Amino acid sequence: VPLGFLNPYAARFKEAVDLPIWVTLRINDPIQAEKILADGQADLVGMCRGLIADPELPNKAREGRLDEIRPCIACDQGCLGRAIKGKAITCLQNPTVGKEKEIGTLEPAKKKKKVMVIGGGPGGMEAARVARLRGHEVVLYEKGNELGGQVNIATRVPIRDEFGGCIRYRIKQMEILGVKVNLGVEVTPEMVEKEGPDAVVVATGSTPSKPPLPGADQDNVLSVWDVLQEKAEIGERVVVVDGGEAHWPCCGTAEYLADKGKKVEIMTPLMVVGMELGATFDLTPLYVRLRSKGVVFSPNTALKEISGRTVVALDIYANTERRIEGVDTVVLAMFNQAN
Repeated sequence: VPLGFLNPYAARFKEAVDLPIWVTLRINDPIQAEKILADGQADLVGMCRGLIADPELPNKAREGRLDEIRPCIACDQGCLGRAIKGKAITCLQNPTVGKEKEIGTLEPAKKKKKVMVIGGGPGGMEAARVARLRGHEVVLYEKGNELGGQVNIATRVPIRDEFGGCIRYRIKQMEILGVKVNLGVEVTPEMVEKEGPDAVVVATGSTPSKPPLPGADQDNVLSVWDVLQEKAEIGERVVVVDGGEAHWPCCGTAEYLADKGKKVEIMTPLMVVGMELGATFDLTPLYVRLRSKGVVFSPNTALKEISGRTVVALDIYANTERRIEGVDTVVLAMFNQAN
């Protein structure tokens, strides 16, 4: 949903009535909010999710600390996605949400320690940020040449670019707080022993796994990472296999390929493609986009075998097989394996 999508409607109300007009939804930045007021589209601006992600947003804006604001990335995974299920809200960006009483206030550490963080994804950077705020000496190592981890892959999916807010905020925090960051360095046990830290945080993430199925090791069988990082050539006809995660890795990769003109079929053993996505906010608009782009859905279907350019699919309820011929590329969207 576009940023500030209700602004034009608020402006029309403002022209028609004498009452103060308050606009909200998809407003997550104080500069954006100020422009709404300056343009005369509304008299007041409301933020909800933006203040869940960073309750200090108004104070930081008032003090001119705009690059320290932890932005809402509009993922809806912890807030609306849980609220509509009757669950307590959380936040992908703010791990203290719902636990403010227990961990909401950072206290200075009684004993300053040397902390070594291994892994520069959002998890590693968040651990480094909190440890540094508590007064510890923190050194972070990342074996890649950039910080961000899997978020750098996720942002390649269509309409998922706002996910980059997860890492932009934390990269800036590393700079502001003085965390020593070492890129392109793979940590070994010998390095840990030599540095002698008081604590080591292992935030090394995960990597794609392949199922022990016939043909899964063929050259035309790729992972989501292979596709989004453009590590291999993709053929014209593609089958994307969901291993049961039923979330953005499968659906987003399918849309990414469809946007490149590929003929895509999604195969999942679950009853619904994208079953774990929010039904109202994610799944409905996703279906509109995917179906209009010609993506074929094959629910209740498991991958049985890959043989050359033939994919053997199994209807898990009827226990019948279907042979899909002429498949150029098979993309496995399976659960990752901890690294």
